[in-house]
Amino acid sequence: MGKYRFFLPEKLKREGPLCLTEPELVHRLYRVLRLQAGNEVTLCDNSGSEARAEIKELGPDRAVFDISSIEAGFIPLRSVSLAVGIIKRDKFEWLVEKGTELGVSRFVPLLTDRAEKKGLRLERLNKIAREAAEQCGRSDLPQIEDPCQMQEVLENDISSGSCMVLDPSVGISFSSRSLSAGQTVTCLLGPEGGWSSREREIFRSRQVESVAWSGLTLKTETAAVIAAGFLLLDKQDPR
Repeated sequence: MGKYRFFLPEKLKREGPLCLTEPELVHRLYRVLRLQAGNEVTLCDNSGSEARAEIKELGPDRAVFDISSIEAGFIPLRSVSLAVGIIKRDKFEWLVEKGTELGVSRFVPLLTDRAEKKGLRLERLNKIAREAAEQCGRSDLPQIEDPCQMQEVLENDISSGSCMVLDPSVGISFSSRSLSAGQTVTCLLGPEGGWSSREREIFRSRQVESVAWSGLTLKTETAAVIAAGFLLLDKQDPR
């Protein structure tokens, strides 16, 4: 595949010519990267497909590609959501970048008792996720949701897959080998101040499993990346 990788604002439909006029993408190609006709690129449409293409024409207002093939791209082993108590903006942005590289499918900023209540910019988080996906070779983009209450995530996610809470105060260790390929998993992580006693009681009442990777108390962003690694890197789809 081409050295350069880009997500398109439209679906890949067929091989052959493709003309794009989306301003941000054309600006990156023409002004920022200064690519030229003849350069090979990889185009993704966020559906899991990717295309090998050659730039045939590039100017300040449009880019024309010749698509030679469309094939399945990289697909993570399972669908993993990280629901994370909101932390400082730069740390949450780092978490999204690294989680995207690892294959996280969904990020949910949680409004918890001890969370930071402001500072996240969803437009910037989506830009960071897109750039991380292009860099690491993913063919899909993670979903980044609006901040929501912890109870809302529990109500929606318990019924749709495995739901667990990362809590260093418990002694139950977790191994990703207990999960099957293709499974949907949501991991909830507290903010810098951890979970409150009220929140722990909610987890117990909803019978949500609490797990810990070790006896150490890790920073939220560190724990989130470790959780993603445990859940996603044991085995991958060979495609």
